[in-house]
Amino acid sequence: MVRPTLISTVAERAPGLIVWEFDGFFAGRDRWECQPNDEGTRLLNRFEFTIPNPLVAFGFQTFAAQWTKRDMEAQLQRLKQVAERQAALKGGGA
Repeated sequence: MVRPTLISTVAERAPGLIVWEFDGFFAGRDRWECQPNDEGTRLLNRFEFTIPNPLVAFGFQTFAAQWTKRDMEAQLQRLKQVAERQAALKGGGA
């Protein structure tokens, strides 16, 4: 049985920034960056990866790519809602 496994490591960390590198079933980086602006804070997320196994890559593109994209968009929307609620509770902007 194939067990998808990833090993994640913090590759970069600074105030407002964290970058995870991962390797295993697929390899890549997940970058989260907070950028203050006049309206509050802009959260940027960049998720880049490759799938070295051609069969797994085909399966991902065929069955999971669109689901993964929608799931990541929903995750960012939930995070935005949490941040906006916290800001409202503190009387500040999001």
